[in-house]
Amino acid sequence: RKAARPSFCIFELPYLLRIMTHLQPITLTGQYVQLIPLTLDHVDALWEVGHHPSIWKWNPLPMVRREDMVAYVESALESQSKGDMLPFATVERKSGQIIGSTRFAAISLPNKRSDGRGLRLLGNERL
Repeated sequence: RKAARPSFCIFELPYLLRIMTHLQPITLTGQYVQLIPLTLDHVDALWEVGHHPSIWKWNPLPMVRREDMVAYVESALESQSKGDMLPFATVERKSGQIIGSTRFAAISLPNKRSDGRGLRLLGNERL
């Protein structure tokens, strides 16, 4: 029998913020999905599942061309480098496929808190 791997869920974010001394990419594993640190390498998979107009209907960001997805990911990575956001690619554990992205935003490590905001992008078949 395999030893159980530690896993985290979004409800444990306050705990993670208390133990982090600096914001760093982290992998979070749940029962159905794994959140892995977002990189530019994820653009093509995110474009494939996320360029449908219905996903962006209520979002002020246009998502018409692949370059728009590049800008979306670059913006998330820039915010991460400033230390106030943790962006993730969302991987369906069963298939190993990237099905979207999410992020923890407005993180304040000095105050050990986040306002819990997050943006989610999930492919149309997952809606």
